[in-house]
Amino acid sequence: MERSKLIVAMVFGLTLVIGMFYFGKNQKGAEPVASPVPALAQAPAPPKRSANSTHPALGEPPPPPLPSSAHTPEFTPVSKEVVDMYLRQNKTNAASLLAAFQATHDKEYLKMAATAFPNDPNVLSQVVAHKAFPGQEREWLEKFKAASPDNSLSSYLSANEYFKNKNPEQALQELAEGIGKPRYKDYLREKVQDLEEVYLLSGKSPAEAKGAAAWNLLMPHLQEVRNLSKEMAALQQQYLAEGDKNAAGTMASFGVTLANQVSTGGFDVLINHLVADAIEQDLLKNIDPSRQLDGLQSTVQNRLDEIARDKQSMKNGATLFDKWNQTASEADKISFYDRLKLYGEPAALSWLQNRVQ
Repeated sequence: MERSKLIVAMVFGLTLVIGMFYFGKNQKGAEPVASPVPALAQAPAPPKRSANSTHPALGEPPPPPLPSSAHTPEFTPVSKEVVDMYLRQNKTNAASLLAAFQATHDKEYLKMAATAFPNDPNVLSQVVAHKAFPGQEREWLEKFKAASPDNSLSSYLSANEYFKNKNPEQALQELAEGIGKPRYKDYLREKVQDLEEVYLLSGKSPAEAKGAAAWNLLMPHLQEVRNLSKEMAALQQQYLAEGDKNAAGTMASFGVTLANQVSTGGFDVLINHLVADAIEQDLLKNIDPSRQLDGLQSTVQNRLDEIARDKQSMKNGATLFDKWNQTASEADKISFYDRLKLYGEPAALSWLQNRVQ
């Protein structure tokens, strides 16, 4: 699937975001800074409801499957022989087992990593996001939270799980804790490099290995975060129906902070921006457009206008890449992907634009 078409689908159908993209932002490897935190000590209480009512989002059918490397023609599992060689070369450490999983989609490698490295936050993030142990989600979530106590991603995944289990009170508590944590880390930058090494060992050229590692990186945690934001939007609608504008505004401020963490705190890629924009749009669109919320430097309407421009810019960047990629040399592709890993996708696309003009 051409990248521009995938971006268009995600831009104009924002219920279908996530997948696996290659990428990063112009942070040059800097440690992510803390996101602005709404000036509220805690999340609002869940809306009142009758004994027969349910959370609106809980009654919705599950969303259709999102784009992922398992559903695209780009992905071809690496052979067991190559994976075994890679594991031997790396002493079957945690990173190599995670790379083996990414290169094959075989969850047995993920389970091996969980057994051998049960306190590694990188491993735990993958175990939780990929649901390696069905029925044991809460146990592994608590392990992830303990191993990475300052990482808001663990709290957000936990909050989403509580929503799934119809426990909005606990979900809101976890959400508020995540909003207040100093960083958001998805552990993806390291995985791109490890996966690239697997593909090189399989016989791909350097440019092919870099591209395959970028395109085939699995990022299911983004779907979980997106689902969480939908639960937040559903609660916001209930607050508004009850006339509680303060609680609705609080949820919008939480959404702004969540979106900012997703777009700037992890391995900053276009898909992260798309998800972040969808989160903000959902939680701002029902708020007074002239209002200025905590975390925003302008009015709600100005931010919504910025989001629309962001979407168009990302669509243009994806179209540019697709056209260039058809005729680009091996050396130019290597330069693009190296810049992507070092500086991020926006910077890589800016470099590309200067090259083709």
